Amino acid sequence: MGVFMSKLRVFIALFVALIVVFNVVLSVGFVLASDYLFDYLNSEVNDVGYTEQGFYVIPHIRFSGFQVEISHGIYENGQVVNLGPLPTVIPNYPYILSWVSMIGNIGLMALALVLQKTNASRIQ
Repeated sequence: MGVFMSKLRVFIALFVALIVVFNVVLSVGFVLASDYLFDYLNSEVNDVGYTEQGFYVIPHIRFSGFQVEISHGIYENGQVVNLGPLPTVIPNYPYILSWVSMIGNIGLMALALVLQKTNASRIQ
């Protein structure tokens, strides 16, 4: 029984370490992905509007879940002529990582509960 409890404690310590490493890696990934996304958007949005060949161009940014679309509205005499070039689409990494984090943590918690019930039944 003593050897089993010792192995169980080592296993639980390793499992907790795995959960901590998983969360730290995802947290760092979330911060870096957010930084990347918002730096890119700021570079586009800071180009507030400009005149090109008699047309007035305004950036157009649309968040749609797993991606962000960026294009430009082109106005002539106050009327929208078109949305300019095809939209540039970039992945919304922070949104994707938040889902990976939530699903991963739920999976790890479910695994911990299953292991806890299994080990508890062995001890008795």
